[in-house]
Amino acid sequence: MTEPCSRPWLEGQVTEYARLYPIYERYGRVLEDVLRAAARRHAPLAIVQTRAKKVPSFAEKCLRKCHKYPMPAHQLTDLCGARLIARTASEVKAVRAFLHEHLEIDWENSDDVSERLSWSEFGYRSIHYVVALRRGDGLVDVDDDLYGFTCESPECPGVGTFHPFKAEIQVRTLAEHAWADFAHDITYKGAFTLPDTWLREIALMAADLEDVDRTVERIEEGLRTYAASYGAYLSPDDLAAEIETLSTVLSFDPGNADLAWRIGKLAMTAGDWDRAVEVMGPFVDPDAPGDAMQPLLRDLGVALRKAGDVALGRRYLEAAVEADPTDADAVASLAGTWRGEDDDRAHDLYRRAFEVDPTDYYPLLNYVDGEIERSGTTGVLDVLAPMASQAMARCRAHVDVGINVPWSLSSLAKFHLLLGDPFAALEWYALAIRSAPAAFAIPGLDRIRGAGIEGLEWSDRLLTLAAAARFGDEAALERVRALATPGADPLEGPVTIFAGGTDPAFAEQMEGYRSLVEEAVAGLSGTVVSGGTRQGVCGMVGAAGVPHRGRVRTVGYLPSGVPEDADPDDRYDEIRETAGQGFTPLDPLQNWIDVVASGIDPAEVIVVGLGGGRIAAAEYRIALALGATVGIVEGSGREASRLLADPRWKDAPTLVPLPADPHTVRAFVTRPTAALSDGDREAVARGMHDVYRRDIAAAAADDPARRPWEALSDDLRQSNLHQADHIGAKVAEVGCRVVAAADADPGFEFTAAEVERLSEMEHGRWTADRLRSGWRWGPERDPGARRSPHLVPWSRLPDDIREYDRAFVRRIPALLGTVGLGVAREG
Repeated sequence: MTEPCSRPWLEGQVTEYARLYPIYERYGRVLEDVLRAAARRHAPLAIVQTRAKKVPSFAEKCLRKCHKYPMPAHQLTDLCGARLIARTASEVKAVRAFLHEHLEIDWENSDDVSERLSWSEFGYRSIHYVVALRRGDGLVDVDDDLYGFTCESPECPGVGTFHPFKAEIQVRTLAEHAWADFAHDITYKGAFTLPDTWLREIALMAADLEDVDRTVERIEEGLRTYAASYGAYLSPDDLAAEIETLSTVLSFDPGNADLAWRIGKLAMTAGDWDRAVEVMGPFVDPDAPGDAMQPLLRDLGVALRKAGDVALGRRYLEAAVEADPTDADAVASLAGTWRGEDDDRAHDLYRRAFEVDPTDYYPLLNYVDGEIERSGTTGVLDVLAPMASQAMARCRAHVDVGINVPWSLSSLAKFHLLLGDPFAALEWYALAIRSAPAAFAIPGLDRIRGAGIEGLEWSDRLLTLAAAARFGDEAALERVRALATPGADPLEGPVTIFAGGTDPAFAEQMEGYRSLVEEAVAGLSGTVVSGGTRQGVCGMVGAAGVPHRGRVRTVGYLPSGVPEDADPDDRYDEIRETAGQGFTPLDPLQNWIDVVASGIDPAEVIVVGLGGGRIAAAEYRIALALGATVGIVEGSGREASRLLADPRWKDAPTLVPLPADPHTVRAFVTRPTAALSDGDREAVARGMHDVYRRDIAAAAADDPARRPWEALSDDLRQSNLHQADHIGAKVAEVGCRVVAAADADPGFEFTAAEVERLSEMEHGRWTADRLRSGWRWGPERDPGARRSPHLVPWSRLPDDIREYDRAFVRRIPALLGTVGLGVAREG
């Protein structure tokens, strides 16, 4: 392999791209056809431009990116570019949806610039997609060689795997294009730095391109609502701390009704209804409730009802409505006090609240529930569709700035369910569960169960699972047990789930991950779960489990109505039947029902995701909502990549991006069994740390990893202990075991081949451990930001860094010797 950035390397890459250039020219013409089809349908006056990158431009980019891309002719994603310039933002939105439908989007490398500009920035806004052509789409004619190629060169990332040709597409409005052509090219691509005066003029011009007045008005209204409900997006610990802080302040100002109301709102968010009544109650005279502050009166009425005093709560809510008949929340809350006692009156009050504010999603959804419950159909939605659309927009606006969470999230989920999009409903419910402090914060679906709504059972089962597993609801747990697979034994932990792509159209791409799945399963024990067919990831799991039968039990889930084109996999130890007709989210949901019914905490379950479509997307989010650790293999495409790029999920604490490295994935899924006693493992870990401190003596003095054992942060101390725990797995991998020193092989040394094998395992273990701790790849090591350039597969690790792992492996016998242990070969 030639050295990146060298002259011979550059000549080789330019020669290779010159060979590919005619293909990219034809690729550009195909993209032009796609974009013109989009324009005909959604933006008739749009401007369409395409181009293949010229060879000299490619050579320049090679040099500038040589440290990042060892094979730029096969790795760069903008060798072909296309642009559609629409008139309006609504046209941009429609074109974006069109591209989602007809092209494969590389979500990891795509970007909507408008979504990442900071609050103080104006200017360059554009959607940038990295795309590949979709086989079988049929929109335009495509020559077979334009889809991609199988790379056989040893320098390729993923030898023998299929590499789709990719291109970059920009979609923007005329105003965004005007800004990009003028200001962006000057300020971002120019050869000189502009004076601050002109930068300010350009920024002012950008600001004028936006509707400042409406933006300010929207922000002002949003902040007002945000300030009234900020407890909903505090963590439980922060919420409790805020309540105690304000309660202390109130003790010095006991007559402050506004402060008492704030504390009461926070207590309501935490579900502590008695505390809310206790703090707000003294500020309302039961004989003259109308004299109290109206918001406090309303919220005290709600808290009293939740605490069990429905009559007094209703009385205060009636006073709140009398004080402000336009408060839709007060009217709707009053309606809630009549539910189950006088449903006609409750329904009339919900209708009245809806009429007061047709875009308030709380009364609207309750009114719709009542209509569906009465009629047994969803016909009311035909009439209320425009209001539902406006209420959904209000929900989204609240979600975007964290207002009224999780109620805004669960309301958005229910709207999607009612309007026929059950997959979107599942995703929004998963987000609501993730942010909910307790089960009460997510209303159930009992009132609309009989209306035959598509996918309602999916969401209903997810909410039941969450109530049982996340919030400890005993009634929900009993229902989960009743839904468990009939006649099946409880699942035995630990449980590992493999999810992802099974679509035959992507079979060639998924096949490249077979060795990764095999390596991961080889390190497992307990129950391994997947989909139960021979297609894609499911088939890989069925095959990978066979050599390890006895230590690993594979369980597949298939619908009772298996599609004709599906091939059930008899290599699984057990196939369990779900209630679905055809593949639906009921299949992974049944898996989770069996997990929870078996008494297994979802937080102990590990999920590995590789690509996948809509069902995999739901499966990833269900797992995250229930608290499982989900490792998504980077670069595996489709919904896996989309999840890692999703701003609402990418920072989830149990979501871990994994490199496509078998040893890292194996270490991620393996629950190590300690070969050492507690005292020995700490002694070995301390010894390893002392050696590490000596070896990196030249590192920065303030590096946290250089501190003495006693001063190490907990995560770094745990990392050393995990390394000690993994010694047993390493020696077993090469047919050895940890024994007492007297039984050890005298002068034991690993062979050179064993050192290399175990060093690769150690790097995978370290990478998985760092990623679980929140570290991510970065070009420079930065402990404060948790970034490291070494979070890469072994094949991309510099040899001087590999030597740290080799040195550790060679020292294993000596480290064990310090605690009276050693290594012996089996037999």
